[in-house]
Amino acid sequence: MHESIFFEELSQTVVDTKGVQQFDDFSFPLHLHSQPEFFMILSGEMQLLSMKKILLRAGDAVLISPLVIHGYESNGPVSFCSMVFEDSLFSDIKNMEEFTSGSYISMFGTKAVFPGGELDDAFCGVLRYRERNHLELLRLYCRILLTLVLEYSFSDAGRQEMITTDDKDLISHFMQGGQNGASAVQAYIQAHYREKITLNDLARAINSNRYTVSRSLNDHFHATLSEIVNRYRIQEACSLLRRTSDSIQKIAERVGYDTVSTFNRNFLKYMEETPREFRQKARGITVM
Repeated sequence: MHESIFFEELSQTVVDTKGVQQFDDFSFPLHLHSQPEFFMILSGEMQLLSMKKILLRAGDAVLISPLVIHGYESNGPVSFCSMVFEDSLFSDIKNMEEFTSGSYISMFGTKAVFPGGELDDAFCGVLRYRERNHLELLRLYCRILLTLVLEYSFSDAGRQEMITTDDKDLISHFMQGGQNGASAVQAYIQAHYREKITLNDLARAINSNRYTVSRSLNDHFHATLSEIVNRYRIQEACSLLRRTSDSIQKIAERVGYDTVSTFNRNFLKYMEETPREFRQKARGITVM
């Protein structure tokens, strides 16, 4: 089981997926990442954990916006596939900008919504060309899959099934005891990472004290509050560097840094390269 609430930054690939995975039982704790995720159940059942528990059965799929807290758990045999997309490569797809800038979970039954099998064809194409390491065709089938899913998600029928959350909803939900204290920390950081957060601020928000919070951070996340906030800021900065043309100074300000020098220092610490180098690699530019 993964312990971190954040995914490690993905390499610059079209899609990150381990292919079809099978487990006698499976759980993945609440987490968030800065790319959109497509998750499809192939057999068995699983619960999607978010604002509420949602039962997913074979053939059900979800598309999750970046930075939306979610997790998974099953109580029996299950097989599934999870794909995390390098969103900058697909930003021009219709509705993608709205989806990635919002806080959405789009859910649907693949057989009911796509009875002609077109989504299954795209899904199989992604897996096929991932296995063959054929990046051009992999990208093509990713585009087809995302185009189909987003077209449905923003249709009248799809919007009725789509869950929309915002920062206040998340904090309210976790503060009311819907999840554990670690989840409350996640929600608070997601809402306030651009601000200067202290242990006292966090303790007051989750009705605790600074010593309990500090111990919880160490137990659950193996990190200090400063490390968690900086990691989250840098992860969001990576997403902005990939999908926008904003200056590095503007991005530094957007993710909560007072100075570019502090931003650059933290970026180098967590990414082992500068923001400029990261952006150039993301755009396929050779770094001299």
